[in-house]
This record gives sequence, C-alpha cells and structure tokens, in this order.
Amino acid sequence: MAELDQTFLESRRPYYPIVVYMVVSVLWIMFSDKTLAIMVPDQDAYIRAQTVKGWFFVLASSVLLYILINQKVDELVDQVEENFRQKQKLEAILRGMGEAVFVSDEGKRIIMVNEAMEKLSGYKEKELIGYVYSDKLHFVSEKTGKELFGIPESIHNKGVAANPEEPGMLIRKNGTRVAVDGIGAPYKDSSGRVMGGVGVIRDVTKAREIDKMKSDFVSLASHQLRSPLTGIKWFVELFLEGYEKMKREEMVDYVKKIGGSNQRLIDLVSDLLSVSRIESGKMKDIRD
Repeated sequence: MAELDQTFLESRRPYYPIVVYMVVSVLWIMFSDKTLAIMVPDQDAYIRAQTVKGWFFVLASSVLLYILINQKVDELVDQVEENFRQKQKLEAILRGMGEAVFVSDEGKRIIMVNEAMEKLSGYKEKELIGYVYSDKLHFVSEKTGKELFGIPESIHNKGVAANPEEPGMLIRKNGTRVAVDGIGAPYKDSSGRVMGGVGVIRDVTKAREIDKMKSDFVSLASHQLRSPLTGIKWFVELFLEGYEKMKREEMVDYVKKIGGSNQRLIDLVSDLLSVSRIESGKMKDIRD
C-alpha cells in the first residue's frame, strides 16, 4: 500500500507548483479584500492599499513560483544526471561484453552496438546507428539461405525472448557469412509496453566445425566397423559351408583370416575408446 501511495504521489509531482500557486491565489483573493476593508475604512487609503496589495501579490507570487519552479528544475536536473549515469554504466557493461551486442528502439532502429558487434558484422558503429537492424544485419538459414525473421517477430510483436529457430548465419558487410547463435529479448517500460530489443550474438564457427568433424568421424567409424564385421561374417559362412571337405591347412587359413578381421575390429574399437577418453579429458579440463 505504501508503494502504491508513493507511486501516486510521484505521478502527480509535476503538478505541485500549479496546485500550490492556485491554492495561495484563491485564499489571497477570498480573504485579502475583506481583511483590508476592515483594516482601512477610509476609501482613498483603501484604494492605495489595494494598489500596494496588488504589487505585493505579484511580488509574493513571483517569489513563490520561482522557489517552486527552481525546486522542480533541480529535481529534473538530478533525474537527468542519474539517467545519464545509468546510461553510461549500461554502455560500459555492453561494450565490455565478449559477445556481440546491439540494442534497438521501438522502431527497430539500432541505438547502440559494442565493439564485438562491429568486429563480427564488419560495420562501424556509425554505419549501424539509426538504421533498422534488418536493413544492415541479415541473418539467414544455414541450410536454405533464406532470411530468418523469427526473433524480431517474437521481440517486437509478441514481447518475448527468443532463440534462432534453426542454425543461422550472419551476412557480414563484405558479403561473407559467419555461423552465429544467440538470443534476442525485449526491454519494456513500467507499464509492460515493448520499448525495443537487445540482441546478443556469438560466433559459433569453430563449434559447428567441431560438430561436423564429429559427425564425419562417426560416419567413418561406422564404415570402418562394418568392414571387419562383414569380413568375419563372410569367412564364417564360407567355413561353415565347406569345413567338412577342407583340409587342416585350409581351416587354419580361414581361422587366421577371421582372427585378422577380429584384430582390426579390436584395434578400431581401441582407437574409438582412446578418442572418447581424450574428449572426456578435455571436457574435464574445461569444467576445472
């Protein structure tokens, strides 16, 4: 309840000088003439006193207005200075972030970018500020090359944070493409109205290259595993079909071939386990 009362008073603070001035003026008009008539019964003296009273009212009201307006100006100056300090603090935080960051207003125009955003996009700050970000920063699908509009729609139309709906790429100023990932989120005023959005983007080129290498490795490993297994299966089938007619030397030869395929399989599995242990060690180092 106290917070509501404080909010109520804060919302009406700009009207305080007007209200105070009106109250003082009404009280002066209502009671000054009657009081003066009682104190000065002589008509000529009353007229002169009215003139003095008028000048006094002008002087007093001027002083009152000066005090009230000056107080309000001081409050506004303090508020502007505080807003400026907060803005500087926010800019310092954003500019110091390692991820690329840009901030847009309600009209989707870019109002702030950090150094990482300049490096990632290839644009200088002055080439981005004031432009609608979709005119400069083009995010496209890695698979189809079509432009992605999911995040701007979520931020400005729905007022919710969003991640890319599929792996995407940023088209840089020089036309090259870089694999990116990130998140976009709206910022709102006290009433919940969307005032703009903040985009945080990171270069994931190396991460996607590693993912591709892993995928290629799994594909290659699957093929390599299939070869010795197929060889073992084939030699076993041949052995079972004709072992009754085989000489001892032929049987030994088949068993050696089966053993060779089996050894290749063991070596391959050993290599896979070694790779797995190496990756586990790297992950452990990262966590440490």
